[in-house]
Amino acid sequence: MARATLGRLWRIALVATAAASVTSKAVSAQAPRRVAEGVYLVAGPRNVAWVELGPDILAIVPDRSAASVAALRRHADRPIRALFATSGGVGPDSSFAALELIPESRRATAGPASIRFTGSVMLGPRSVEIREMERAVWPGNGIVHVPDAGVLFVGDLAGPGTVLDSVRSGAWLVALERLERLAPRVVVTGSGPAGGPELLRQAREALVAGLAHARAGIDRRLPIDSIAGSSPTPRLTRHLAREMVGLVPPAMIDELELRAGPSFTAATPGWTRPRIVVINDLWPGKGNRIGELSYVAPGVEIRVPRSAQETTTLVADADGFMGQPAGAVVRAGRKLRWIQSVSAGVEGAMAIPGFADSEILLTNAQKIYAPPLVEHVFGLLLGLTRKLHVAVPLMKERTWADDPVVFPPTQMPELRGKTLLVAGLGGIGTEVAHWGHAMGMRVIATRNNPTPPTARVEYVGASGELGKLAASADVIVNALPLTPSTRNVFDAAVFAAMKPTAYFINIGRGGTVDTEALTQALESKRLAGAGLDVTSPEPLPATHRLWTLPNVIITPHVGSSSDWERERTWILFRENLRRFVAGEPLLSVVDKKAAY
Repeated sequence: MARATLGRLWRIALVATAAASVTSKAVSAQAPRRVAEGVYLVAGPRNVAWVELGPDILAIVPDRSAASVAALRRHADRPIRALFATSGGVGPDSSFAALELIPESRRATAGPASIRFTGSVMLGPRSVEIREMERAVWPGNGIVHVPDAGVLFVGDLAGPGTVLDSVRSGAWLVALERLERLAPRVVVTGSGPAGGPELLRQAREALVAGLAHARAGIDRRLPIDSIAGSSPTPRLTRHLAREMVGLVPPAMIDELELRAGPSFTAATPGWTRPRIVVINDLWPGKGNRIGELSYVAPGVEIRVPRSAQETTTLVADADGFMGQPAGAVVRAGRKLRWIQSVSAGVEGAMAIPGFADSEILLTNAQKIYAPPLVEHVFGLLLGLTRKLHVAVPLMKERTWADDPVVFPPTQMPELRGKTLLVAGLGGIGTEVAHWGHAMGMRVIATRNNPTPPTARVEYVGASGELGKLAASADVIVNALPLTPSTRNVFDAAVFAAMKPTAYFINIGRGGTVDTEALTQALESKRLAGAGLDVTSPEPLPATHRLWTLPNVIITPHVGSSSDWERERTWILFRENLRRFVAGEPLLSVVDKKAAY
């Protein structure tokens, strides 16, 4: 939500909350303290505060509990324009739900007049900033900054009540560093006395020390209790150590919206605890990560093959295999119950005779590669629309070609306001849609099972509507998996339906596109251009005509590559292994009948 739209809050809240005016003069053991001009604090087990905004106030509570709101109402004597809970917490309390500002990322129930926002909002007339710290501690954890008074409300990001259930310690550390750069004069935490910027520094230093202590203990393979017991901050260090080894569900599950699928669990009749899991070591330069798996899979024998031939030997009596599925592995693994694929596409596994009908559960890396792939999509698109593919060769020739013939303005379209069609609104397609919406594009999509529109996607059609929707799109992004029903789905008819000014980007699978039909559409200028990270065949032969076309950018299937690629794979492998051993539902389960 744009900051300007919150100007409506003044009128909305005053009308909706007239009955919530707080006039109580009750006296409590702790009287309100003025910490700055128009800023008041009632200290207690959980601090509550307010900022005067003229005739009314912004109420600030550490959590959404009834106790926090009751403490506020005993002291404040002006109407509440809006209320913000810095740390979310328990609740909601129905008596203030209609007043609350709620970060979009926070899992909270909104009242009839509540306002959700993304990023930050400004509340006048003092220009008080309310900001969500989405990846700092938990989704929606937030702060309130009053710049003219130099006051910063940080909730449980710092102070004696510092949260211990964070699964985002790295981002928490970044958040503290950013808050320090605001240079506040007064810092109010969720509990304990207000102080100066030293509270932020102390929280950051404790976090750094706890992380170092936990890492040292884990490197020595010490028990978690032993690591925590030898730390000056045992509760914090215990949590940090559990987070490091994967005993705390990783933040990536929420960030990438990974979902558990239908799978056997400890409640399944006949289930037995796994004994042996074979894992291909994809992280040889990251220390003894395989050894760390003993924390999430105690008592399980972890086998690491040194060759493909050794893999077939080691998997013979294994319960699970983590790596790229192959026919030899499936045939050799007579006791296999689960295979975790390293890739998102599973067409190779589905081609193994008998595998689709077997009882082996398959999980893949869906959504793991979404962040770099989305950046690659818009890299290819912007390379075409901003004529970067024209500029780079000229740069090598040291030619300053500021000629409208070379860079025709009519062929350099702005993306804002254009229509983006995402073919395949799955994990990657959803992220593409979010980015397109953020860039001001109108987003439509297709998927096998159409869903209602969302705040970001205006229309979601069935796969059979591809041709009709392509005709209205300015940009078409192909994020489809390769299945029997999607092979060559982008054929001559679909390309003929597209606008001659449209751009086609493919980061799905090359086999979903009729390459000859695409080539002819580009050659005849029925398409403005194409960005291709995948092709059919692949690799594309050096003699293929696509290489010579001036309106094409081709990259060699590297869209998923990034400095975080292997790290996300590691987190997924470790979490699914933990779930497999504990008998919990697994993440990213493949529907083998649908082949994705």
